[in-house]
Amino acid sequence: MGMIRPDFEKAKTKGEYAEKIVREHLERCGWIVYFPFTKNKAHPVDMLSMKVDGDVMAADVKAKARMTKYRQTGINRSHYNRYIEFARMCAVPFKLVFVDEYERRVYGQDLSRLADWDYEYKRNGRSIVYWNLDRLIDWFPLTDKQATILKSFNQRNYEPPQGTF
Repeated sequence: MGMIRPDFEKAKTKGEYAEKIVREHLERCGWIVYFPFTKNKAHPVDMLSMKVDGDVMAADVKAKARMTKYRQTGINRSHYNRYIEFARMCAVPFKLVFVDEYERRVYGQDLSRLADWDYEYKRNGRSIVYWNLDRLIDWFPLTDKQATILKSFNQRNYEPPQGTF
């Protein structure tokens, strides 16, 4: 079976929906959430959040299920490096957040705790870094409706076998 050519608009819609799920959760937890106004260009962070007591955090939300064969998830190393630089320049905690429709949960971790990744895959001059799921913290479960909507945007060329997730 060949690789599916990704549909950018479908991926963008899935990402925006995942960001909405995370934003609504943060707001329910008392955070005030700010988004970039500029939507047609890459940005180093999906949201900045703050509480009235002064707590601040940056976050990047990944609408991404974990790997099928391994209990890991990951991101492009170039993105990781950009997030590290943002966190250093702005002196704010930076959360990497995964919205996983197959695990039916949202999990993440502060980048400062992900400095050493568990696996790195290199191909054609690009690199993806991966972390074992047990290093990430559960944020909250997805509803069945949220998981179904996210799955409708799936662009994997396979479904995970029953019982994998």
